[in-house]
Amino acid sequence: MRGVRHGNDANGWGRRIARRNPAADRVSGAAFGLSAALVLVASVASAVTFFAPDVLRGPAVMNGPARGAALVVLVAAVPVVIGSTVWAARGSVRAPVVWLGGLAYLLYNAVLFLFFTPFNRLFLLYVAMLSLSIWSVIALIRRLDPHALRERFAPRFPARTIAGYLWVIATLNALAWLVRIVPTVARDDPPSFLDGTGVSTHPV
Repeated sequence: MRGVRHGNDANGWGRRIARRNPAADRVSGAAFGLSAALVLVASVASAVTFFAPDVLRGPAVMNGPARGAALVVLVAAVPVVIGSTVWAARGSVRAPVVWLGGLAYLLYNAVLFLFFTPFNRLFLLYVAMLSLSIWSVIALIRRLDPHALRERFAPRFPARTIAGYLWVIATLNALAWLVRIVPTVARDDPPSFLDGTGVSTHPV
């Protein structure tokens, strides 16, 4: 990609790469294909999770958040992924950032559906959602052109400040969980944060 000259026109994002390397076109197609399959599976899984609450077999304290997450996936995450893929197909360099964010959100919720929801009839759909999320992210990252993306931001864009903020949030979140987890590792009884959840571990 270093030999590719990126102008101000974003329309060459996928096509420029494909002309240089036919294999890149297959990667591009895989990103769209996997994301399309993910959108279908995530839509069905989240719709049934939300509109058919009887399918959930966990306690009310777990079923409520599962249905809420399913609703957000259905009305927010899925449309974001669809819209960003359409935008990317038209040649936008910025769209993959939104696309990747949508895929990451679906991946996170797939982990929760699969490992933080007691086994139910949607198990295989949750497995498919997780698998497709992982491979969609991989396929999209392989397609990204960091040089073209970098040129879309102003030189004074506070990238380091934003990165620092994200590291602070990630660190504080990790510490908040570790404070509860570390003291229970050496104990024989189950940790209190699993009480009433109906699951044997915490996937987050």
